[in-house]
Amino acid sequence: MVLNSTDIEVTDNSNLDLLCKAWQNNKDEIIAQNALNARPSALLVWVLGLSVVTFITLSAVVGIALMRFVQKSTYSRFITFFVAVGVGSLSGSAVFHLLPQAYGLL
Repeated sequence: MVLNSTDIEVTDNSNLDLLCKAWQNNKDEIIAQNALNARPSALLVWVLGLSVVTFITLSAVVGIALMRFVQKSTYSRFITFFVAVGVGSLSGSAVFHLLPQAYGLL
């Protein structure tokens, strides 16, 4: 017998056990539905992943092409900025990925 929480009227403690069982059944059904719907298809994952990687790669190529037309002083500032972004990315990766894993926090 499958119970719904809307089928039970709680006026005293006698129906509380039935209400808890009905709530548990509803919760289990919702979790099962979410588990089935949570994962996207493999095709969608590959298409989105390749699209994002292609966009990022083309952005880098456009950036490299535009650097030819920049003055020398501006070029020096851009290179300094990109080195700083690279150092920040590596430091952030170490803090957020490697250290928690090294200490067994993940």
